[in-house]
Amino acid sequence: MQMSPYWRAVWEVALFLLGVSLLTTLTGMLLGFLAFGPLVLVVAVLQSLVPIVGTLVYLDWRWGWRVDTIGLIGGRHLRWLPAGLGLGALALVLTHGLGILLGGPVVPVLDSSAPVWLAVGPALISVLSVELLFRGGATARLQADLAPKEALWTALALPLVASWLSGSLISVPSGIHTREPWTLFFTAALTLLYLRTGSLWLNLGLSAVVMVLPLALGLFILPQAALLLWVTVAVILLIMAWRRVDRMPRRVGPQRQRMGRR
Repeated sequence: MQMSPYWRAVWEVALFLLGVSLLTTLTGMLLGFLAFGPLVLVVAVLQSLVPIVGTLVYLDWRWGWRVDTIGLIGGRHLRWLPAGLGLGALALVLTHGLGILLGGPVVPVLDSSAPVWLAVGPALISVLSVELLFRGGATARLQADLAPKEALWTALALPLVASWLSGSLISVPSGIHTREPWTLFFTAALTLLYLRTGSLWLNLGLSAVVMVLPLALGLFILPQAALLLWVTVAVILLIMAWRRVDRMPRRVGPQRQRMGRR
């Protein structure tokens, strides 16, 4: 029985996510034996690099994709970075403003229990790994293989399914773990932005400011304020995407699929 094009695309994405996840898990178990004393930070960085290297290797080996295919290399993609940083800064300001309206502190509160500068490096690398895995790999493949409406809804559902399978609310790497509901809508916003721009750099800049900057500064983010903001942003982006779904940029699919060495 021949598999339909839709399920074939979903199967390819599932294999990709499963392969990189298994590689990350096994490598983490091996590196865990070295995580003591001054090597803790080094091990954390290495663990964050594993999904990045695994993703890039898989995309080239299995799908024949290069880094410019997924929006990581090239001036036309890099130009989105300042916009991402600016949007992230605006989001933090709006989150603080909404926090005040919801009864939060007027002056940003420093969370003394939050990890600070030693966690920033692994957290930044983790942001890159998440974007490569879910947007540069999974979402890009769906966008290349499926019709615009199918790609839109499947890409939005993908983090939900991955989160359910992983047993947590939202799948984020070590260094920026959170179980707050607002991260679900933040992820949806990132997916919608990537489907529209095709550039990872907008998402990287936005995620770095929203997820890592509060970690670096030890700032407490009021969850209710963040939830209100990102629900609103995700809904607006979804409406805009749906109205222009038939004109959504179609990513160039893989020219070849390598099945690996037998």
